[in-house]
Amino acid sequence: MAQRTLNWVIKEVGVNDTALEHLRGLVPYRLPINFIKLMRESDGGTTLERNFFYKNNSLGLRRSSVGCFLSIGPSDDSLLDAFKNPPEFFPSKVLPFAVTGNGNYICFDYREDSSTDNPTIIYWDHEEPEGKDISFIAKNFDDFINMLYVVKDYEE
Repeated sequence: MAQRTLNWVIKEVGVNDTALEHLRGLVPYRLPINFIKLMRESDGGTTLERNFFYKNNSLGLRRSSVGCFLSIGPSDDSLLDAFKNPPEFFPSKVLPFAVTGNGNYICFDYREDSSTDNPTIIYWDHEEPEGKDISFIAKNFDDFINMLYVVKDYEE
């Protein structure tokens, strides 16, 4: 399935090949090609289409939103920093690529296959106990991007 185009609200300079190679040398996972394409448009930032639904393991159907995508290049909100300095109790073989408004992570899940370039997308909730902290969002990055939507004023 093709990835749709997102509308940036906060757009950063796109990632360059040097930053990508630096990341590849430090992170043992292959990133989805369409994630890299998105980061070439804006290395981090926020899109208008940022809301999504997922099934929380404890609470059922929930709505959340992408606060911002983590940058590949050097920045305060970088994918590399989240990988090298994960929060306490953060699961292994999981790589954050976005943070929600309340500090949870949206992640690539490499637990079943650490060599894939098309991992499933999961939600890591820092307030849930270990074992209930991970919820499935989408089977891959393209499906995740395609499920994002804009909240209408009356929905908030």
